Amino acid sequence: GSPSREKNRAIATDFCDRVSKLPEVVSVDCHRDIGFFRRNSAMFMSIPDLEKIETDVRDAIKRATEKDLAGDDLTAGLDEPVTPTVAAVAGQKPPQNKNKLHVPSEDELRDRFKAEDVREWTESPDGQVLGVKVFPTVMPSDVNASSLFMAKVDNILADLKPAYPNMIVDLGGDYADMTEEVNHIQHGLFVTSFIAILAVIALQYMHFRRWRAIILMFVPLVAGIALTMAIARLGIGYLNLITSFIFGILFGLGDDFGVFTLSRYYEERAAGRAPLPAIENTIADMWRALGTAALTAMAGLLSLTVLDFRGFSQFGLIGGLGVALTLLCMFAMFPAMIMAFHRIRPERDVPPEHAEGSSWMGWFANRRIARMTVYGLGLCAIAGAWAGNDLNFETNLAKLRTPGGTTKETPAEAARHNVGYKFRSTAQTGGNESPIIIVADTPEDAHYIHLQLERDKKKLTRMDRFVSLSTFVPEQQAEKAAIAERIRKRIEAKIDALEGDDKKEAQHALEFLSPKPYTGNDVPDFVRKRFVDKQDRVGRFLLVFAGGNLLDADSVREVKSQLGTFKIPDKDGKTVRVVQSTASYFILAEADSMVRKEGPIAVLLAALAILVVVSLHFRNLRMVFYTYTPVVLAFLIFLGVIRALHLQMNLFSVTVLPSILGIAIDGTLQIVHRYREEDVGLQQILAQTGGAAWAALVTTAAGFAALLFQDNLGLQSIAWMAIAGLPVVCTLGNILTGALLAW
Repeated sequence: GSPSREKNRAIATDFCDRVSKLPEVVSVDCHRDIGFFRRNSAMFMSIPDLEKIETDVRDAIKRATEKDLAGDDLTAGLDEPVTPTVAAVAGQKPPQNKNKLHVPSEDELRDRFKAEDVREWTESPDGQVLGVKVFPTVMPSDVNASSLFMAKVDNILADLKPAYPNMIVDLGGDYADMTEEVNHIQHGLFVTSFIAILAVIALQYMHFRRWRAIILMFVPLVAGIALTMAIARLGIGYLNLITSFIFGILFGLGDDFGVFTLSRYYEERAAGRAPLPAIENTIADMWRALGTAALTAMAGLLSLTVLDFRGFSQFGLIGGLGVALTLLCMFAMFPAMIMAFHRIRPERDVPPEHAEGSSWMGWFANRRIARMTVYGLGLCAIAGAWAGNDLNFETNLAKLRTPGGTTKETPAEAARHNVGYKFRSTAQTGGNESPIIIVADTPEDAHYIHLQLERDKKKLTRMDRFVSLSTFVPEQQAEKAAIAERIRKRIEAKIDALEGDDKKEAQHALEFLSPKPYTGNDVPDFVRKRFVDKQDRVGRFLLVFAGGNLLDADSVREVKSQLGTFKIPDKDGKTVRVVQSTASYFILAEADSMVRKEGPIAVLLAALAILVVVSLHFRNLRMVFYTYTPVVLAFLIFLGVIRALHLQMNLFSVTVLPSILGIAIDGTLQIVHRYREEDVGLQQILAQTGGAAWAALVTTAAGFAALLFQDNLGLQSIAWMAIAGLPVVCTLGNILTGALLAW
């Protein structure tokens, strides 16, 4: 945009010349030569309207010639018989004659074609804002390709800036919106990961109160995550919007192994053992439990791979791989680092109070408290199962995107957004500009669908408008051309008899009264290219523009129910061919349905896989019961918490549920494993191992909580679900395990 109409048109022409040369661009809609439609405007009028003009012309000539003497040459032919109108032949009532010659003005023609955007320029009435449309080959859902394409567009605009220093450009549409969303999220990636690391370090120090502990856990953790990134780069090759945040989460999740191991090592040191025996005992006693804990966490994450939605399946795959690699790095590096630090600078003795853990967890070793706990939490689990049967599921993706106004606009950004707003409110036609595309087998099938849409447009409440080649190739061209020819001849023969406005309107009408019947192959290129396929076949496409909220999955499903399928009868009138439409936003409804259907399956698969892993670890039904049942009951309580806190499940947050199961089982497994394998009192086990489980839980939650610093509401919903779920399921699971063991 700029204050000058001429300058805007020059900028648009220069930009279109450059962008049309990009290999990703199919076509550019910029300046349109609408002379073809101006010459053939009579074809787009109805036959009654043309007959009305013919009557008006006859009456205007009659009025003019009545002023002259009888027998004047101009009166010749006035008594000629009236040509019957098509409307009269068809038995219709002809339009009322107001004895006024009226032909379409330039503004009326422009309005007539406005719905199909057949205007010379797409600009505001004052000419200060002008828009062009670029049609690329890449899909908006292909984030990487869209971002690369938009970067090329930005480079072209940057090259134009020196020649047009005052121009203001705003980019809109699916490609620009997706790229802006991605850039916004990626900008917060560094902040989110940095906050996750700082939170984990701070919580580790608060728990262990030793800087050496931070190094002992942090180095293997970073090594494991680095290996995960390398393998993901080789195996997948890219990160999507979801997987890009897995590394911040892994800092919290992978830290669990270090917390359990170091806590146990300090217990050994507090008992008076030297570093080497202490680390030997720690690894010997814990390797099986840690390995099983890693498998359960992996099961929770890998269960997401059953989802067809690629972002979440890759999130689960990379997360599961990261858990395994961080455990391997901990086993490989932790003992060596302990001994290396001890030789360089021997560590001071560990006071017994530093190895006491969380004394409050030991309360549940009391049998009376344990039974009250089991009864109380059992009732809560029943209530949670009942409440969780009716959880809300958010279908409106607009509520899961990055909201506007999250950052303060610069003056340049404000000016750019103002230009975009003015274009959409004064120049752009219609509403949503992301069309539903219908590809028929033949132009004849496309025309049939066009007629079907025209016939049913009152019933198709979600359709704003539609356009096809048939929109620009009107019906009854021969009849209309014949009427226009009669009008033209009458005006040419009698125009000298007209005066004033009648004569001006008649002269103006002559510009539009020489139409020639034409086909789809004859329309201007700027129209034709919208309906040409890769094989240069014309007329197989239809573009349908839907109304309403197209970021809501339920709304999109309604659109698909009305405009997703079209049936075309064959020549025999019996068999039917089915044509499916497509749109960029249809994937939203598909993803929503997919997650709703496969999300519960992923949770059940995670629960089943965890049960199998725990069973193989203990090979004892009673120990499996003590380990597994508390987590299931705590998870049911969590469902009730979701309902009580009015947390809504959505496309993002539902993916946390399997992970919560896999993470929660770690603590109960460590407690039961130690209870079974070691001759240690239950109160000490709950205080020490339960305390380590609490510390591990907090660091894991901190990794998820870092997503709260993202502006994207969908990613924030993952954080809120984890923040609510991990404390409830992990803490109550550990408490129930201790209570059942004390029973």
